[in-house]
Amino acid sequence: MEDKVLEMISATMTSLKETTSFAILTVVAIAISKTQKEEKVKIGSLEIIKEYAGIMLFATLCSLIFQTLRLFNNLIALRSQLSPSTLDKADFIIRANPWMFNPFSETNTSLSFLSDNLGFGFLLIIWWLGFHTGFSLLEQSKRIWVLLGRFLSLLYLIFGVST
Repeated sequence: MEDKVLEMISATMTSLKETTSFAILTVVAIAISKTQKEEKVKIGSLEIIKEYAGIMLFATLCSLIFQTLRLFNNLIALRSQLSPSTLDKADFIIRANPWMFNPFSETNTSLSFLSDNLGFGFLLIIWWLGFHTGFSLLEQSKRIWVLLGRFLSLLYLIFGVST
């Protein structure tokens, strides 16, 4: 039973990596596309009219950050099912996970303060870049879309602070 829970913890960490990777690629692609003078924002083969790009970005990021919050809660629930003797193994799996943005990273080296906190810092930068990019795209939207976009941006802020 506990081996299965440890596997699920590892799978949850992999899901966190995939979710944040998708969010980063989305934010960077839209931020780069925003700087171009075209009327549409391109993400791969998908094209979005700039008027709707801010709302679409906030909707996508809200769903991704909600998924991240859900995965963090899964980690808490999975850890609570383990016995104290197995809890050390679970914590090791979480802390030693190679996910670049791992906010739980913990090592014991001379540069551990920097390397362990770098991932968390990068997550904050990506979160801020997503907010800034989405908000700047809202300026190109019509009034009704700006109101919806501001609601989604507030939701994004709440999810971000919760996560």
